[in-house]
Amino acid sequence: MIVQYQLTLEIFMALQRNSIHTLNYHKRRQQLSNIMMSILVFCLGFLFTKLLLSSLVAEELIFFLALTGGIFLALVLMPFLKRIYPYVTIWQFRYFLKNDLRFPTNVTLVINETEIIITSKQGLVTSQKNIAWESIDKLSEDDSYYYLYVEEDDAIIVPKHNDESSILEFKPFQLLLKSKLVN
Repeated sequence: MIVQYQLTLEIFMALQRNSIHTLNYHKRRQQLSNIMMSILVFCLGFLFTKLLLSSLVAEELIFFLALTGGIFLALVLMPFLKRIYPYVTIWQFRYFLKNDLRFPTNVTLVINETEIIITSKQGLVTSQKNIAWESIDKLSEDDSYYYLYVEEDDAIIVPKHNDESSILEFKPFQLLLKSKLVN
């Protein structure tokens, strides 16, 4: 089976959105980010409460109330802090890649029983990569693409629907995926 498509920034961003929810790297990074943001929110709540109450309450109670205010603010904002990581990460990728000259890139995938041959052409530079089915670690998908993760930070993007390929041509590919990859 041969699949041809143009790798655009939007397709690459779809891979990034998928990897945020799929890869252990992003799960660990999100946990660390949540801890750091919670500490920051706690400190801000502590300082704000201390400044706000310093002239209204006895000095013996200020530390206890400021500590309570910091903990309260961190607990109240915890659900928001947990959901912000994917948005910030996607924004960062888009910001750094908006002027990247690698997009668009023409990609041709030759998919057979033993391997996937990836040929990418950008301008005058053509590169080819042969990936054996055994080297694919993880399979993920969304509504538009299959993502075949070769390594933690390297994936093959296979469009589910393509102008040049009909849905019937993807049935053998789906059967090949099921036979070669066990999730």
